[in-house]
Amino acid sequence: MNKTLKYSVAGVFFYIVSVIFLGIAVFYIAMTYQVVSLNGGLSVGLQNILTAYFTSAGPFFAYAIICYGLGVIMGKLTALTEVMHLCIDDVKEEISEEQQMEEIE
Repeated sequence: MNKTLKYSVAGVFFYIVSVIFLGIAVFYIAMTYQVVSLNGGLSVGLQNILTAYFTSAGPFFAYAIICYGLGVIMGKLTALTEVMHLCIDDVKEEISEEQQMEEIE
């Protein structure tokens, strides 16, 4: 009776996509840093610098969080359906055992 839970392929896919989006966000942070440092840093203004960082890397962090959430949801759904299949298999085994006992009597 070897019953184990499996990993969700869709969940793992969304985790990988989430890491890719994080990598892209880090790349855009580095690029924004280079642009800000070439333009004089603080002479541009703190608000403009923060706006540059948030507009360049912010969406990719949001995409990464969304993909991570989808990966968690897919993993939970896969685990739920796997548990339901195990329960159905147990019920089928019990029904077949009861039918065998009735045939013996």
